Amino acid sequence: LKDIKDYTETDAYTTTSATNQFTCTDQSLNFTTSAQTNGADLICLHASLNAHSDAASNGYGLYLVHSTSSDFSSGTATTLQTGRYGEDLQSGSYKNTTGFARLTGLTANTTYYVRLFAMIQRPSSGTITLNQDAYATSAQSRHCVTMQQFVKN
Repeated sequence: LKDIKDYTETDAYTTTSATNQFTCTDQSLNFTTSAQTNGADLICLHASLNAHSDAASNGYGLYLVHSTSSDFSSGTATTLQTGRYGEDLQSGSYKNTTGFARLTGLTANTTYYVRLFAMIQRPSSGTITLNQDAYATSAQSRHCVTMQQFVKN
């Protein structure tokens, strides 16, 4: 095990539209791959995101991306995608969804950045609020990305 990093978010993000990549944080984590002389690093990424809807038939899902650019303007690839109906939200419901991704075959000695977006499905009405939990107040419950980097030796 070479490195473990994470970031969490508790600020609420609200939307009334459907989108494939809704920004639910301005934070990211970064890691630098090893020289990979004994094979490619193994990167394990875990993501968690909570949401609330005030109307029926809305939904949301995870959209985790990695990039070689800190502002995600280039070199971006999808790491994990659960789809916009990853979680079906009913009126007044709070849901949490999690995901896991494994990255291999990254370029040696390169810094990568990871950020979690949400995929939003809102076919009729209502407001979806991300990072909002009726009971848990911890950032790990609301929005969390954790990375574990393993190096082959």
